[in-house]
Amino acid sequence: LLAADPKSIEELQTTTYKSTRIARALGKSGAVAITIQEIPAERLRTLQNTMYDAKGNIIRSKNDKFCALICTDAIIDPPVKDPELIKHFGCSTPLELVNKLFGMEVYTISDKVYELCGISDELEDEIKN
Repeated sequence: LLAADPKSIEELQTTTYKSTRIARALGKSGAVAITIQEIPAERLRTLQNTMYDAKGNIIRSKNDKFCALICTDAIIDPPVKDPELIKHFGCSTPLELVNKLFGMEVYTISDKVYELCGISDELEDEIKN
């Protein structure tokens, strides 16, 4: 590890996701690539903490919002935090825009973000066992 570049560990990974909802909005067939980025660990922990009640149980109604919040932080192209884009689609917040643009895709996108952060279903199962 002493030979590793310390700055490289801080670089956030990016990838693309093929969105059919964005393609539909653009009048294109198939899917359109959007760019998503890894969320820093501290921010991801903060988002995760919003999903639990005082007893540590997952609040089911917050799962939709949680996935949309992950997408709001992770989607960098299109720029879902751009005030002009938010206004163009008649939204008042980035969260509202993400929900409008991506609908149910927020679940798949948030799964991809988790993978970028080094979290996978296999790892979760391994930790539980």
